[in-house]
Amino acid sequence: MSEKKQKEIAKLLADLLIAEYRKTSERWARIPDLAGIHGDAPRCRAQVTSVEGRRVFMMTRPEWERFRAHEGKLVEIDLERSPAGSLGEAASAIASLTAEYSVHTERIEVWRYHMKNPATPENVHDYLILENLSRHVNVPMFAERASTQDSPKLRKHLREHVFIVKARPDKGRWEAKARALERIVFLST
Repeated sequence: MSEKKQKEIAKLLADLLIAEYRKTSERWARIPDLAGIHGDAPRCRAQVTSVEGRRVFMMTRPEWERFRAHEGKLVEIDLERSPAGSLGEAASAIASLTAEYSVHTERIEVWRYHMKNPATPENVHDYLILENLSRHVNVPMFAERASTQDSPKLRKHLREHVFIVKARPDKGRWEAKARALERIVFLST
């Protein structure tokens, strides 16, 4: 490929990156100042685990609907680590594997609230929303890849829960704490 073509491609890619950065900045600039909020945020519950470097949050459908109703506002999430060997951990492993394929229906951006650090494209993370996985994936194949067993209980769990999976794996190792309270703001993209 000629040097001229390489420069054209490099410029096009740079322009795309800059445009995406600006769009993200503009989206998050509309979020109101949250510095004075303490204790007024709605609270949701989720289980969390880490699978192959991806954080996977699992919520019941009613909890997801409550969470989703607060887009663009501060939300507290009471996190509990999925117990090792549990149905939730197996389902989260399937969700993490599924994230590699385009079966998600929606994306959100998440900013972990820090009073001193406003949301910027550098500290906003992309997550995939995976709903009703038992209808969208080959459960026996994904169960085998996740080193678990396909069962009616697993299928029911995949149907009754919503999985919020980090779009790109983290570098290094991340382990969920036994319990934690996260304060976040999210936007649909």
